Amino acid sequence: MLPKVVTDILINAPPQLDTIVALWLIKKFGKHYFTGLDSAKIKFSNTLPPNRTVEQLQQEGCLLIDIGHGPFDHHPGSLQEARKLSASQEVAERLGIHTQRSLAKLLALVNRDETGQPRRTSDSLDSTFSLPSLFLRLRERYPDEPMQLVYLITELVDAYHTAEMKRFTEMTREYAELASTGRIRNSTIRSGRYILKIISVQSDIAELIGHLRAVKNLRFDLYIQRNSRGQITILSNQARVFIDLRRVVAKIRTAEFYRRTPSHTIPSRDDLESPGQLETVPEWYYDSLHQNLFTARSAENSALSLNEVIELIVETLPTLPPSQLKPPRLRSVKRNRSPKRTLDRQH
Repeated sequence: MLPKVVTDILINAPPQLDTIVALWLIKKFGKHYFTGLDSAKIKFSNTLPPNRTVEQLQQEGCLLIDIGHGPFDHHPGSLQEARKLSASQEVAERLGIHTQRSLAKLLALVNRDETGQPRRTSDSLDSTFSLPSLFLRLRERYPDEPMQLVYLITELVDAYHTAEMKRFTEMTREYAELASTGRIRNSTIRSGRYILKIISVQSDIAELIGHLRAVKNLRFDLYIQRNSRGQITILSNQARVFIDLRRVVAKIRTAEFYRRTPSHTIPSRDDLESPGQLETVPEWYYDSLHQNLFTARSAENSALSLNEVIELIVETLPTLPPSQLKPPRLRSVKRNRSPKRTLDRQH
C-alpha cells in the first residue's frame, strides 16, 4: 500500500535518469495522490534500511522509487519486471497521466533507454548529445552529489514539459482563435515549376511561427508572423523547397528604405541582398544560412505593414530564376546494412 502522507522519498543511488524523471513526475503531478511531497526529504541508498521491509517503510510514510522491489521498481525480481516498463512509466500510469501528449516523448525516451532498446539514429552527434548520454557525463562529474543530479535533470525536464504544454495548449488555442478572427492569411503562387504556399499570422506569441513550421500537416514554404509592436519574422521551410530569398530580401529592404529615407540614393543590389544587418536599412536582418528574414531587435520596427510585406513576397517569388529554387536539402546519412541496424529499424 503506497503511503498517502509522504515524509521521505527513498530512491536508488546513484540515481538513474529514469529514477529522477519518476521523482519529477510524482512531485509535479502527484499532489492529488500524495500529501507532504513539498516537505518530504529525499534520501539515496542502494538498499533498504536494515531489518525494514517495503511495507513497513510505506506505512511510516516513505515513498520508494526504483528500489526495494516496491511498486515503482522495475529492476529484476520486482513485480513490474515482466511489464518491461521504466519506473517513470509505472509512475505515470499509477497517476493516470501516461496518455498526456505533453509527456509522450519524454516517457518514450526514458522507457527506451531504461529497457535497453536500441537507439534509432546512426548520427553520432545525435547519440552523443542525447539526454541519456549527457546524463551519464553529469553523473561522472557529480559522483557524490546526487541532489545536484536531481536538480539539473528536473530543471531540464520541467523546462521541456513547459514548452510541450505550450505547444499542445496555448499554441493550438491561439491558432484556432486567429483562424476564427481572420488573422491568418494563406497565399499560393507559382514560381517556375514549383507551387509555393505562404501562411501569415498576426500574433504576440513569439514561438507561434516556429510551432507552425514544426506542425507536419501544415505544409507551407514560407511562414510570416507580425506582432502588435510591428516586429516581423519570415521563416522558410527548407524541408519542402529550398528558396534563395536574396531577391525577396532586396525587395523588402528597398521598400523599407524608401519608406524611411525617400530622398536618399538606394543602396546597390549586392548590398541589399547581403546577409546580416545593413547600416543603410538596419530594420531587417537576413539569415542567409537558413534563409530567414526578420526585423532586427537593435533597430526600429519595420514601417511596412504585414500586408505590404506579403504583397512584396508574392510579387517577387514568381521572378526567381530556377537556380534560386531547388529541391529540399536532405541530410546525407550513411546507412549501415548490418543485421543489427536491420533489427533497429524494425523497432
